[in-house]
Amino acid sequence: MSGAPCPRARRTISTASSRSVVCRPGVDRIGPTANATSRGYRRWRASPSSRGAITTSVVIPYRRAASMSSWLVAGSVACVWTSMIAPRTLRGGGDANPVARASSSGCPCTDQPPRPPHAPKMENAEGGAGTSRAGLAHSFGGHSWGEKASRHARTLRGAPPPGVRSHPPAAGEKEGGMSTTQTRVMVDTNPADTSDVLAHVPQHSIDDAMRAVRLAEQAYPVWRATPPPERGRVLARAAELARARVDELATLLTREEGKILSEARGEVLKGINLLEWYSGEGFRVGGKTRPSEMPTTILFSLRQPLGVVAIITPWNFPWAEPVWKAAPALVAGNAVVLKPASLTPLVAQRYLEILEQAGLPKGVLTIVVGPGPEVGDALVTHPAVRAVSFTGSCEIGGEVYARAARRLAKVTCEMGGKNAVVVMPDADLELAAAGIVQGAFGSTGQRCTATSLCVVHRDVKSRLVDGIVGRARAIRVGNGLEAGVGMGPLVDARQLATVLHYVDDGRAAGARLACGGRRLTEGAYAGGYFIEPTVFTDVQPGNRIAQEEIFGPVLAVIEVGSLEEALKVTNGLRYGLSSSIYAADANTIMRFVDEIEAGMVHVNSPTVGGEAQIPFGGIKWSGIGGREMAEEGLEFFTELKSVFWDYTGRARQTNIY
Repeated sequence: MSGAPCPRARRTISTASSRSVVCRPGVDRIGPTANATSRGYRRWRASPSSRGAITTSVVIPYRRAASMSSWLVAGSVACVWTSMIAPRTLRGGGDANPVARASSSGCPCTDQPPRPPHAPKMENAEGGAGTSRAGLAHSFGGHSWGEKASRHARTLRGAPPPGVRSHPPAAGEKEGGMSTTQTRVMVDTNPADTSDVLAHVPQHSIDDAMRAVRLAEQAYPVWRATPPPERGRVLARAAELARARVDELATLLTREEGKILSEARGEVLKGINLLEWYSGEGFRVGGKTRPSEMPTTILFSLRQPLGVVAIITPWNFPWAEPVWKAAPALVAGNAVVLKPASLTPLVAQRYLEILEQAGLPKGVLTIVVGPGPEVGDALVTHPAVRAVSFTGSCEIGGEVYARAARRLAKVTCEMGGKNAVVVMPDADLELAAAGIVQGAFGSTGQRCTATSLCVVHRDVKSRLVDGIVGRARAIRVGNGLEAGVGMGPLVDARQLATVLHYVDDGRAAGARLACGGRRLTEGAYAGGYFIEPTVFTDVQPGNRIAQEEIFGPVLAVIEVGSLEEALKVTNGLRYGLSSSIYAADANTIMRFVDEIEAGMVHVNSPTVGGEAQIPFGGIKWSGIGGREMAEEGLEFFTELKSVFWDYTGRARQTNIY
């Protein structure tokens, strides 16, 4: 992004020195009093490109110029609409349209009661009603796909342990409309208390992934033919159903992933915001019109769905990530095979249940859970999968991108981040300390936009560090379901080991441990993966804890003497996802915004967060392909088609094409 102000809404159409208008012979006059019935006017109106040859020094506001251009093609558009498109639209596509036959409104999603879940409930360890297994016969996962799962600790073959009841389908038994040959189950436990077993989740095979794609292919034609506004209404109904279940969803999310209840609730609400945003996009899926070089010709573009798409989501945002990827894919008209992370499949399952209760036809969204090297590779390389949207590690994301691109599929990968906050001498230090602590230790640091690096001017370093350390020590660590807890556990043993390794590495590199750094194991902590909020100071830019993504509650502080030095440190990172600056001077802020190498910039706020209506994503090692959320998130899941409509009714006499 450039720091220079954008040119605003006034553009000079021509640089001629006179206000006179040069008219072509035979054209009576240009302007409000022109004779609309004259032969010259009709020739003039029919040739928009020739009109561009007029020279005038009048400065016309850009928005007004755009609206004038739109009016010039409006007659053609109206003619086409009236004669060809409107009758078919108003009658729902006619009797030949399977969508029109499905209901009186012309859409299979209208005038139907909400669907009940299509599979029986699974009982939890206490024997009560637990999670519906619908759709979990179609899901894939594994830590080597950017997930920090410990398959030795959480995946079993055969029967569950005594006292835990499970109902995985037998080989070949149909579950959720797709047969499965699975023989493996994964034990889904609470990372704050591993004795709290949520479910036993069937793991699936390459053959299951292939069947999931076939199911999506079968469901795609009817969903594609569903009008986009009606597809949007499915998402709108899903948003309302989810809103009625916020507390239930947040509690499940906390038990399955570990973040504290208030953070889980915030994630659920963010997903609802995304559903609301993309429901409205059902009315805005479209292209544009442009004037043609030729008379009696209309040019326009269309955005159309791709077909079957694969979505691979991580464990750290098990509700929001599936929503912000699948919602635009669905409203665009695609059929989706969703792979939630193996550590957090139950939250994704709730998403599927809600969508189907909202009217999503069976098979339009299918979930597959299974090992990434098997099932993941099958989806990424499947010739019928037209696009892949992935979130996970850089290493796996690069492999996903290469494999899918090798067969010319569309790919977007949102990967790691090493997100820095720069604090200048004129910053509000109380605000900065509070924001840095929120960004570094919220969600236990397990988010791609977490604040992992603080680059602070030496004039205010001591005061800022004191503020950060004081707040970090005041955070109560514990089970996220308990009142007063400010930070939950890491997601599993593997992620805990990774974070502790980085703590040891920071010590060995000579950084000063200002607070934290210990695993918590006593009392209530014994059954979970807990660590203290950790702050290192006197960190050198080349240290591993200053360069690599830790994905845990560890903050590295680097001292600098100027904005130039701060930019050198932050732009020296291989990642470029999110960034932040705390400062008061507008020139300093705008220079940072202009020169920082990151896809997202926050001013006087933490590095974390995003909103439905603005693109989300990074540069360098943090992302490749299209951005997510907003219009860009929808555009990725569409193909653009240009249409040249000549309604002259006679052969062309030009070689311009």
